[in-house]
Amino acid sequence: MYFNKNREAICNESLSVALELCENCDVMVELRTRIKKRMPGETATGVGLSAKQETVRLIKGTIDRLHTEMKQRSTRLEDLDNKFGFLLDVGQTLKKGKSSGLLDDERMKENYLHVGEFYSSDLDGNELYEEILDCRMLLASRTDVQISTPEKLIQFIIQYGVENVFPNLRVAIQLMLTVAISIASCERSFSKLKLTIAYLRTSVGQGRLNALAFLSIEREEVELINFDDVTDNFASAKSRTVQI
Repeated sequence: MYFNKNREAICNESLSVALELCENCDVMVELRTRIKKRMPGETATGVGLSAKQETVRLIKGTIDRLHTEMKQRSTRLEDLDNKFGFLLDVGQTLKKGKSSGLLDDERMKENYLHVGEFYSSDLDGNELYEEILDCRMLLASRTDVQISTPEKLIQFIIQYGVENVFPNLRVAIQLMLTVAISIASCERSFSKLKLTIAYLRTSVGQGRLNALAFLSIEREEVELINFDDVTDNFASAKSRTVQI
């Protein structure tokens, strides 16, 4: 709504700031106009745009593209909320008892069944509902544990180290945390792949190339790893020294 209402004002303000900056820096705005071939009946002004007109065209195109991208992401976020809204507000979902602001059990069960139908090959909606109730009872007995985010909930489940502990709830949280709202992460992997494939790595196999690309994408986590310990563990596991 903001972009639709203030589109012209944003263009005019941006153009005035740019012209003022060019004037202060003694930069020519209007460059030499290229001579273009005109079609019959076409005027000179219709052949090409001036620098100011071209700048306004680019600004409006950028605003329109930004508006479109924001609208698409908003739609996808709404869809994500419709599917996993009960997990986004995990603190209220796992809260013991009922209050005026909470959905009743039947309404919550409908949400679980809806997720189970959409991801029928990954989880079961009825079992997810039962696991939510069991997890709520477990957390009620653990006064030392405070769960407020989905990340903390899945960490609480994983700490048991058993795959059959709340399996449907674990899969549902993993789906919610990894679902792609945009394709930026996919594009980022291809960008990193271009940086990884140097002329010295032209003969690298697919497996090692995937590992290098993954290390490049997760650079922040890789920097926290002590590679001396990793090297020592690898050397001890692959040691072929024969004691005489």
